Amino acid sequence: MAKKTFFVLGLLCFGVFSTGVMLQAADIEENYAYGRVSLPELQIGVGTRATALGNVGAALPLGVESLYWNPAGLHTLKATELEFSHNSWFQGVNRETLLAGLPMVKNVVLGLGFNYWSLGTVEKTGITPGGDLILENELLDLNMIGVSLGGGWRAAKTLALGAAFRIYLQQLGDEQPMTVLGDVGAQYLGLKDIVLGATLQNLGLGLAGYSLPMGLRLGVGYRWTLAKKNILLLGLDTEMLMHVLEQSVIHAGVEYEFSRVLMVRAGYQFTTAPKPEGLVGLTAGLGFKLGSWALGYTFAPQGDLGATHRMSIGINLAGLGKGRPRARRPAKKKPAMQPKLEHITAPSYYTRDLAVTTAITRDEAAMRSIMKDNIQIEAKVLRGKAKTKGQREVLFRIKRASGPKIVKWKLDVSDPGGQRLKRFSGKGLPDKIRWDVKDGKGKTVTDLKGIRYLLTLTDINGQKEKQQGRIGVSAQGTLPGGTGQQMKPVGTEIFGPIRFERGRAEVKSKAAKIIAKAADFIRAHPNTKVYIEGYADSVDEGSRKLVLSKARAEAVARYLTAYHKVSISRILVKGRGSKNPAGNSLNPDERYKNRRVVITVKGR
Repeated sequence: MAKKTFFVLGLLCFGVFSTGVMLQAADIEENYAYGRVSLPELQIGVGTRATALGNVGAALPLGVESLYWNPAGLHTLKATELEFSHNSWFQGVNRETLLAGLPMVKNVVLGLGFNYWSLGTVEKTGITPGGDLILENELLDLNMIGVSLGGGWRAAKTLALGAAFRIYLQQLGDEQPMTVLGDVGAQYLGLKDIVLGATLQNLGLGLAGYSLPMGLRLGVGYRWTLAKKNILLLGLDTEMLMHVLEQSVIHAGVEYEFSRVLMVRAGYQFTTAPKPEGLVGLTAGLGFKLGSWALGYTFAPQGDLGATHRMSIGINLAGLGKGRPRARRPAKKKPAMQPKLEHITAPSYYTRDLAVTTAITRDEAAMRSIMKDNIQIEAKVLRGKAKTKGQREVLFRIKRASGPKIVKWKLDVSDPGGQRLKRFSGKGLPDKIRWDVKDGKGKTVTDLKGIRYLLTLTDINGQKEKQQGRIGVSAQGTLPGGTGQQMKPVGTEIFGPIRFERGRAEVKSKAAKIIAKAADFIRAHPNTKVYIEGYADSVDEGSRKLVLSKARAEAVARYLTAYHKVSISRILVKGRGSKNPAGNSLNPDERYKNRRVVITVKGR
C-alpha cells in the first residue's frame, strides 16, 4: 500500500513539475492574446463532475460526460445513460447540454451530444494588425449550436481508445459560420487503481482565419478505498494549448464518495500566465445518486468576473439497448460454446460497476430458469434381469436446456421423512445415474413409495441449479416397476391475492403468511408446477402497468426461492398488466384490489 501511494504521489509531482517548466519557458505576454484562436467557448467545461474537480477529465471515470473530456472513457458505461446539464456562466453566457451514452457491441460504447450556447448580445468590434480593438457601434446576437458523435472502445485489457466528431454552427448577426473538429484519446489501465489518460482536443481547420483552441491534455487518476463503501478519487491534468502555450493550465481535483450516495468534490486550476486571474482558482460541487437517478451541482468562483453555476440530472437506463446481455438459444445439434473467462486488470474504480453488472446477469440467469424448466429428470424404477432374481434398480436420466458449463454435481436420495439414504457425486454434467436401491450401509430399500431425490448442479461461476422430485412418479401417479399403487393426483390450488402498494413491487410483511402457506403446499407436492401472475392498476399505474406486474411476480418468485428453497425450475412468472381486474378501476376504494399477485399450483 505504501509503495503504491508513493508511486501516485510521484506521478502527481512529475506532472506539476513538467507543466511548470513548460509554462515558465513559454514566451508569456503581458496580456492574453485573445485574437489568436476562435471559438474560445470550447474551453468551457461540460457537465458537473469534471468541472467541480477543477476540470480534471483525462483519466477519471466521468460516464457519459467523457464524450467531451476524453472519449476513451466512454468504455466504462455498462448501460444506457442520459444526462442534461445547465451551465450559467458569467457575462450572460448560458449553455444547455444533452448527452446520451449507449453500449453497442462488445467493448464499444457510442456517445451522442447536443449543445446550445446563448452568448448574449455584444457590440460588433474589429481588430487591427497590431491587436487593437475597434468598436463599430453595432449590436450582434451571439448563439452557437454543436452536435457531437463519439465512441469509446476497450481495445485490450489494459488499453481503451476513443474518438469524437463535432459540428459547430455559430450565429453572428447575419452570418452563420460553421466548423468541423474532432477529439482523440486513450487511457492506460494496466496499473492497479491507477489510470493514465491522454487526449488531443479540438483538432480542426479553424474558423474565420483563426485557429481552434487545440490542446493536449495528459492526466492521471487514482482511486483509494478508505472504507467498505467510502471511496477517495484523486486526479491531475496538465492542459497544453498548442497555439497559446502561455495560457496552458494545471488542473487538480479530489472527490470523496459516501456509501455510493453522496459525492463531495473540490478542485483547483492554475497557470503562470498573469491575466485574467478570475479564470483560475478553486471549484467545488456535490453529487447525489438516488437509485437510477443522479444529480450534480458545481460552483466555480471567477474572481471579479463573478461566479458560475452548473446543474445536471442524469438517469442510468440499465438493461436498455445492447448494454444488457441477451439470452442465447441453445444449439440444436451442437452444445453451446462456453464463454472464455478472463481476469480483468483494469483499476478497481473502473471495475466497481462490473460487480453490479455481474449481479444483474446472475439474476437474469435465475429468472430465465424461472421462465422454463431448465433441468428435466426422469427417474424410472426398472426390473432387474432374471439372474438378479428380479432385483430392481432406479435409472435417472438428466437433460439440461441451457446455461453455463457444469463442473460438478451431486444427487441425494432421501426417505419420505427427509433422512438421506445415499449420495452420488461426480464432475461435469451426468447423462445417466443408476441406483441399486441400496442405502449407504448396503441395505436394500424395499419400499420406494415416497422416496425423494435432489439433484444439485454447480456451474463454472459457482452458481447452483437444483431439481427435486419423487422416484418413479409418472403423470398418473403410479410407480412403474413397483407395487402399482395409485397416488392421489394433485388438482389446482390458488394462494393469494398478495397485495402491493401503488407503484411499488416490494413484498410486504403481511404477505409472508400467504407465501409460506403456498411454499408448504409446493414442497409437499413436488410433482406440481407453480404459476405466479402479477397484476397492476390501469388508472394509477397505467404507464407502468406491464413493468410493475412482472416485477411484482418476480419479487414473489424470489421470496419463494430465497426464503423457502423452492426450486426455480418449477416456477413460471407472468406479468398480466391490468388484465382480469379484481376491483373496479373507476372506484378509488377498489383500485388496490388490482395491485396483486396470485400463486397457482397445478398438478402435472
